[in-house]
Amino acid sequence: MPAPPAQPVSSATRHLSAAAYLDQGFRRVALAEIYHGEQRFVAPSYGFDLPTVLAHCLTAQRITAAQDGCLLAGLLLFALIDWDNLLRTLFVVGFGLIVMFVGLLVEKPLAKMLVVVLGYTSLLIIVINTIFPLPLLGAGSQQSHGGVLVMLLILFGVVVGTEFRMRAQLDRLAPGAAVVQHTDQRLRKLAAVDHGNLTVYAGYRPFIGSGFEIGTWSFAQRLMRAGDPLTQREQDREFDTAPFTTLELKEYVTKNLFDLAFTGPPELRLPGLDVTDRVFVACSEITNRSQVHSSEVKINASPSRPPVLSPAALERVIANPTGPARHYLSCQVVSWDGEVVTTVYVHFAVQGRTLYLELSAWALPPCAPAYRSIDDAEQAVVLGGAMTVFKALAGAPMVLLKAPINLARLAMADRQGGAARSNYGARISLRELGDAGRLRAYQQEHDVEKYSRIIERRVLAAVYDFLEDKDIDVSEYTQRAMTILNNGVINTGGTTTLHSTAVGSQATTINRGGGK
Repeated sequence: MPAPPAQPVSSATRHLSAAAYLDQGFRRVALAEIYHGEQRFVAPSYGFDLPTVLAHCLTAQRITAAQDGCLLAGLLLFALIDWDNLLRTLFVVGFGLIVMFVGLLVEKPLAKMLVVVLGYTSLLIIVINTIFPLPLLGAGSQQSHGGVLVMLLILFGVVVGTEFRMRAQLDRLAPGAAVVQHTDQRLRKLAAVDHGNLTVYAGYRPFIGSGFEIGTWSFAQRLMRAGDPLTQREQDREFDTAPFTTLELKEYVTKNLFDLAFTGPPELRLPGLDVTDRVFVACSEITNRSQVHSSEVKINASPSRPPVLSPAALERVIANPTGPARHYLSCQVVSWDGEVVTTVYVHFAVQGRTLYLELSAWALPPCAPAYRSIDDAEQAVVLGGAMTVFKALAGAPMVLLKAPINLARLAMADRQGGAARSNYGARISLRELGDAGRLRAYQQEHDVEKYSRIIERRVLAAVYDFLEDKDIDVSEYTQRAMTILNNGVINTGGTTTLHSTAVGSQATTINRGGGK
């Protein structure tokens, strides 16, 4: 039986894979923090395939390491053969570096190109001096200056060849590129991260990897029996014991959202909706590397194992929302072939004879324009020839300067990755590291609002139906829900963060849309 055809990777995966070849800083952080950071938890990968991106980072690293090794080996060999000519060669490279640093201060593209051309005037000087000796380079023979020229051509040839190798890898990332099976043990282990339900994060923000916050609202609903408020006091209508558990409410809302994702004709469904349970805990609140303590809850968790909580542990976190480990129902829609991810996090808690409901919406924007350039056919043709050579020559002096630094970092990578850290929670997301910081199209902005609003409306409706089925007074709930749906905020007398409309004399808003 023939093997099934390989599935194409998402656009977000292709663009982040391109970043491995186009952005050395991105590649270095990705490998240091995630691939070699085996003692650190990993952020969830929303809308892209993490192992594929890291595999391309490793490929780019090998290409760069081969280049740096050849450059240093060539310089060493040249030094053993002719030390004087090596100094002349380094003089030319040094002059080019000085001009390049000046070029960094120039903003206009035409002026930048002029500075680069000026930098390579040093190479032309060597060529002229081979025929007509100049005092600037000393009184060496034509043969000795010819040796400098040959050495420069070899060094620049290595850099140009490397640039073409990088270009060939980028060409493989054209639309339709297929997922590749990974044999690297570390990559296979990282693939299990997306199937987990636990996020251990470093810093303040729990929803790492979700992009920027669209808005958050919350309110507390007093649990009382349905009745006539004119003839019955509220405290008389309160339940002596909780009429339901948090787990029961969570499961009811989850079922309603699942129906929205999979049941009925297209007009009644929300394609691509994924509803999962996820627990978030700050690494600073973990007492040791193998257990998460949350009030009466003890969860086994370690960076060396897939971040999966058992059903029993998950239920304990849901029932005890008083410690650092906190449960959220994650409702996520991946759209635009992975370029835009809308995530709505919903938290439920039943405490003090009160229902607490919290909803937070987040948007993950597309990758940076520089990484998306691989989809520009016209630019790909331009970079495929003369511009690729020019780009390589323009960066050659800096490449030569960084070669020993890059090789030293490569030698230290494994040892640094395995070093013990006091805070080993996830602190970076590759998707956020490579995103554009904002949505790039009108339709993307409104798709995010559409999905978040639909999910918000369905959650409010499901909670309403659940409360009504339990014979709970929903009059207060109805007022609060209508305020949210009509105005985007809820008057809690404190601070809310949804859109820019304040309701009530004590309510304030914070507009978080359009950026990180």
